[in-house]
Amino acid sequence: MGKKEHEKYMVEREYLSKISVEELLVRIVKSHLKKVVESGEDSCRQ
Repeated sequence: MGKKEHEKYMVEREYLSKISVEELLVRIVKSHLKKVVESGEDSCRQ
C-alpha cells in the first residue's frame, strides 16, 4: 500500500469510527433513494 493510499485509509477509518452504524446505514439508504428519484425524473422527461 502506497503512502497516499495508507493516509486515505487512515482518514476513512477515523471518519467511520466517529459515526454510528445506524447513521451510516441512513446515509447509504438516502444516497440510494436520491439516485432512484433522480433516475426516475430522467425517465419521465423522455
